[in-house]
Amino acid sequence: MTTGGTSETLGDYREGVLAWDLLGLDNVSKANALSDRLHRLAKRLRETSDGRAGLEGLMRDEQIGVRLFAATECLTWAADLAVPVLEEIEGTAGPQAFSAKYTLKQFRAGTWKLDW
Repeated sequence: MTTGGTSETLGDYREGVLAWDLLGLDNVSKANALSDRLHRLAKRLRETSDGRAGLEGLMRDEQIGVRLFAATECLTWAADLAVPVLEEIEGTAGPQAFSAKYTLKQFRAGTWKLDW
């Protein structure tokens, strides 16, 4: 992943999420490693207002996995925007629904942390 400007980094983030989505349950170790890299990238994006705005924009992406990852990251500063996105995903079928459900459950219980 590149470390260029915000738009390039957002593109890298989106492409990484799409790659993660394709891995599914077929290769959990690769998916987990990619998820960790994406989270590190999102943490860098969260440091700037442009980066936060970019992640918020990805919550409207056409791809459900991109919306899931972006909304999960946005819970930290924009829960009012992220929770409805996660609730919508929770109502779908598939692994993203499962992830959204448990993300919301932890968030509502006050145990959701993204500082790792």
